[in-house]
Amino acid sequence: MIDEKRIRDSLQVVLHPKLKKSLIDLGMIRNISIKDDVVTLTLALKSERSPLREVFVGEIEKAASGLAEVSAIQEEIDSAKRQIYHCWAPFLLILT
Repeated sequence: MIDEKRIRDSLQVVLHPKLKKSLIDLGMIRNISIKDDVVTLTLALKSERSPLREVFVGEIEKAASGLAEVSAIQEEIDSAKRQIYHCWAPFLLILT
């Protein structure tokens, strides 16, 4: 049976090309959940239009494909712009 630690260990090889550090260590891969043989995770990016988005998704899928217990991996993208909006949204509603 697959667990979050094995997923994290397998994704440790996915590196940020500019920073040369693991996306796991950088905190860019979050909210890992496992249901049956499907892994869902959140990939945090500065922007939804990040040029590295497809690179990261491909590398994550490649790393996870080495785990026989995983049949699929689903990535949800969370951008910094969206995070900032959510932080400020209550204030915006009060001010408008």
